[in-house]
Amino acid sequence: MKKGKNGTDLENWSLQELIIATDEFLKEDIDINSETKNKEEDNKQNKNENENKKEKEQKQDNNPEKIEQKEGKNISEHNDNNLQCCTIEKTPIRKINELKIEVKNPKIEKGGIFSFSYSTYIVCTPALNFEVIRRHDDFIWLYNILKNHFVNCIVPPIVKKKDIVDENKMKKKLYFLEQFLNDIAKHPILRNCEYFYSFLAIKDEKDFTKAKNEYDKNQIFTNIDKFKTVNGEIKVTFTDDDEQFYKNISSKLNYQETIYDKLLYHFKILLMDINLVSEKMNEIANIWNELFKQKEEYYETKFASEIYSSYNIIMNQWIELQNSNSELIKKSLKRFYRYIKESYECFKPLSLVVEKNKKNYYKKKDKLSYEKERYYAKLNRNEKDKEDNGDNLDIDELQFNKIMINDINKLNEAKRDYGCYLNIYNYEYVRIIDLNDVKLKKNIGDFIKELSLQLSNFISKLNEQLSIIESLN
Repeated sequence: MKKGKNGTDLENWSLQELIIATDEFLKEDIDINSETKNKEEDNKQNKNENENKKEKEQKQDNNPEKIEQKEGKNISEHNDNNLQCCTIEKTPIRKINELKIEVKNPKIEKGGIFSFSYSTYIVCTPALNFEVIRRHDDFIWLYNILKNHFVNCIVPPIVKKKDIVDENKMKKKLYFLEQFLNDIAKHPILRNCEYFYSFLAIKDEKDFTKAKNEYDKNQIFTNIDKFKTVNGEIKVTFTDDDEQFYKNISSKLNYQETIYDKLLYHFKILLMDINLVSEKMNEIANIWNELFKQKEEYYETKFASEIYSSYNIIMNQWIELQNSNSELIKKSLKRFYRYIKESYECFKPLSLVVEKNKKNYYKKKDKLSYEKERYYAKLNRNEKDKEDNGDNLDIDELQFNKIMINDINKLNEAKRDYGCYLNIYNYEYVRIIDLNDVKLKKNIGDFIKELSLQLSNFISKLNEQLSIIESLN
């Protein structure tokens, strides 16, 4: 029986013919698979030989342990998003989400024959049942040690120490010292360090002095892998958006500084105006008094005496209100905005570090790009030839990266450092902006509430005096 082409008349085949055709097909398939398998083994063997050859060349060139897997495809790329660093210590503060610290009872401790007077404050941490006495020098020590040992953090600002110790100035410092400690307590890294915990916890002055001396001996690390974070990792990669965000922040901070300077100036003028009004009201009261002294007969009448008394009370209440408003503005607005302004000024040192690393990174990047152009110019090829000469170009790039391996490693280190500080800057700005927004809402709310209460009390007292005057008529 004649078979159809490609088995189109398969239904007419006999069983024996099907068996024979199947055996022939399987035989052909086995031969093809065997040939394919031999080719794959040959390719695998050649590939292994090439890889072994590359490894030997890398060892001979003293290449570092970590070289980018795709050399020549973006030689400046850093594949790891985060870099392993140190983990912050575990202190009891870690368990407390909302930690509030109070600074109170400022005192001047007078020195002896061979010592100077100094200021002390009581620092209370109710959540941990801590209460310690600290000098102003202790606050300065805490600020300095945090700034030196935590380069990856923005340390809150602190009041500068002045040689003259004055009780009125100490009361003003209370606000700033309390803000300083509470801002540290809100920082995810600084709040967990042993320096901060010891400052709050060690009650005995000698023990605290001993602890400070021991901490001062600790080595200061500036290497990124020695930074301390909560999870033991730090972000080192960045995008174009990260760089643009940094530029926007920098320009905004410069503008904000001008705004806060104007704001503080207007607060100063406002306080001067309030004090001037109080002085004028006091002058009117004095003139009123002189007027009635000259008219003793009229002054001696009950009617005039009551009016004079009520008017004097109103004047005194008005002056008292103005003084309260003045103190309220100083406390709730002027001091607050001054602290906010100083908190943004803390970005200036970090900005210098970012700019330094940025300049270093782009300098190395431009240098390597220039060397690469020169290298391809010698070969009379450029990267556009890759479509036509892909294999040759890959080999050329591998050869170039082998020659420039030290420069590539330095470029990756520069990019890592720049990315690290850039991310720190951006993160700290967002964190502080959010923190200050919360403070601003609360501060303005409290100010309006207290101001309304003062005005309400004044109007109530004023109405009482007016009622007395009306009853005399």
